[in-house]
Amino acid sequence: MEKLREKAHFLEELASRYVPSIEREKSLRQLSDYIESQKEAQLVFVCSLNSRRSVFAQAFMQLAADYLMPGRIRTFSGGNQVTEIYPTVVETLRDFGFLIEDVERRASNTVYRVFSLRESFLLFSKKYSDGANPQSHFAAVLVCSTAEKECPFVPNADSRISLPYDDPKNWDNTPEEKEAYRKSAEYIATEMFWTLAHIKNPRS
Repeated sequence: MEKLREKAHFLEELASRYVPSIEREKSLRQLSDYIESQKEAQLVFVCSLNSRRSVFAQAFMQLAADYLMPGRIRTFSGGNQVTEIYPTVVETLRDFGFLIEDVERRASNTVYRVFSLRESFLLFSKKYSDGANPQSHFAAVLVCSTAEKECPFVPNADSRISLPYDDPKNWDNTPEEKEAYRKSAEYIATEMFWTLAHIKNPRS
């Protein structure tokens, strides 16, 4: 876990230098305001396939929470369709220092357990309404434009927050794939750390 802790420190420093656009900051502050309003916030990151961006957002928000405000946030993810976690996503998370174990290896949609600094969670592609996700008292964070269009209403969500990211899938099967996924992960991670850094007394 030492590598992951070092990465968390690096991401905290990166976030301290990050300056979002005015519109982006509004969305990030909507997320930080929701977290601040909760004793223990539950966040469900939603994308169309739950295979790339929503997975990065879930993992890095949990890392940021474990590092900056342990015990205050639990993260989840889901999509509009069930596919599988893209292998380069798993590889990228491991490169950042996450310990990831295969729980159930299948022909498709393998189930993983991801260990952050404090919490661990099961990771597999699923619909946002899956029973593994909270059914009430959560914020739905939509991290792709497709999910935003297809989920104008997320049942039982306390809040619906639009926070779209570019899709690293555009670089699949190219020489730039590995670097594109690293950059996508780092950008999402930076915004997750920025969000928590703008909560009053995040370590309390």
